[in-house]
Amino acid sequence: MTLDCAAAGVHVMLEKPMALRGSECREMDAAARKAGIKLMLAFCRRFDNHWGTLKRLLTEDEALGRPIVWRQMFAGGGPGRWFIDKDKGGGPFIDGCVHNHDFNLWTFGKAVSVKSSLLILGSGSAWDTGVADIVFEKGDRTTLSWSWGLPGKSRGVNAQDVLGPKGTIHFDLPEDQKPAGFDAKTHGAFRVLREDGKAEVVTFEHNDMYEGEDRHFLECVERDREPCVGAADGLASTELAERIFADTERRGS
Repeated sequence: MTLDCAAAGVHVMLEKPMALRGSECREMDAAARKAGIKLMLAFCRRFDNHWGTLKRLLTEDEALGRPIVWRQMFAGGGPGRWFIDKDKGGGPFIDGCVHNHDFNLWTFGKAVSVKSSLLILGSGSAWDTGVADIVFEKGDRTTLSWSWGLPGKSRGVNAQDVLGPKGTIHFDLPEDQKPAGFDAKTHGAFRVLREDGKAEVVTFEHNDMYEGEDRHFLECVERDREPCVGAADGLASTELAERIFADTERRGS
């Protein structure tokens, strides 16, 4: 569809992942450049105050110091259908985790080491369960423990936190730690826990990340600007997923 749009001179905002293979990403990028169209990837976290605040805490404020270890766990039945078909959706480590891939690359830079152990628990042909450990150029690390292979409505533990030499960041906010006047309908928060166990609450205003990415795309078209998240970002996330798959294939597990 992207190639057809490029041939017709139509600008494209492309949903994620860009493709299942890096070669297909490069083909779309080349077609867009040749046609002179805008090609933007819909990595909505780039426009979300929630994730923008976390990125600032980790890299600009260095609230935890460096290196950082981000642990992420998700386990459920997943979306099923073509999402767990190896040749259509590719499974959670390219589709479900693609926002994690983009956020990590955007925040921590290039991945220098990728290790994985994946398997199939469910009925699809794609690897639906496993662990991927990724180390980035400055020593920061992320561990992805995901499953889309559980039966029916069964669920596992869904949680995440961030570790660093100066403390931890938690994504929940207990009732007794909410600041005075805090309204969860309009604001969110992170908790930064230090050595003394005390929590520093960092709040942010909720926004519509989808509206933000739509506005950015339209402004790029109207003002002839390049999108802040383009084909190179889509390619990088796909290539990271390919490295996760390749490591499991190499290990035979």
